[in-house]
Amino acid sequence: MEHSLFTDLIKKEFDLSKQRYGSTRIAEKLKREGYCISRCRVAKIMRANHWVRNTNGSLRLPQIPITVILFVEIY
Repeated sequence: MEHSLFTDLIKKEFDLSKQRYGSTRIAEKLKREGYCISRCRVAKIMRANHWVRNTNGSLRLPQIPITVILFVEIY
């Protein structure tokens, strides 16, 4: 019973954030609303339901080393 209540609350918060919030933010938000739940428990429920937050695709791009940028600017 308790697990399904938290599952519904976590899913609601996850969808309200457009699937951008991870377990830390969701746990903090639920604590502010008066629920007693830990980040680890939120993460466990999210993992069990395959809920993964969306990230910005640009974060996954390889970064250009500074030496290459300086070399290009000199010539």
